[in-house]
Amino acid sequence: MTVNKYLDTNVILSLVIKDNPDQLEEIKKLLNLVVAKKVKLHCSIMGIFETEWVLRSFYKFEKQDIVEVLKNILSLKEISFDQLEILSLTLENMTKNDLGLEDNYHLAYAIINKLDFFSFDKKASKTYKELIKK
Repeated sequence: MTVNKYLDTNVILSLVIKDNPDQLEEIKKLLNLVVAKKVKLHCSIMGIFETEWVLRSFYKFEKQDIVEVLKNILSLKEISFDQLEILSLTLENMTKNDLGLEDNYHLAYAIINKLDFFSFDKKASKTYKELIKK
């Protein structure tokens, strides 16, 4: 029987920051259970947003470093993520403009779902038009 587990943001951050050997050992054990197909790991979109916020505000990561870290996290086949397609496009778009994760998520959501983007945010609206031209 496979057990489903939700990964909290602090687990993802522990994988990234690697500042606690005991926590890393626990994660290693968990990943071994995943490989043995005894556990399936899940993370919500909120976990990704919270990870970005902590890396940016607490650890002072630069935008391009955050994008790389988040792309690497989303590429982990051992973890299933909500809205993976939208999150992937969000990160791709972040490399093309100076908007943050939240605005790029809104734009990616509209693009993926083939929605017209309506906002009073002139910068986001202009960026949306630029992105859909490509």
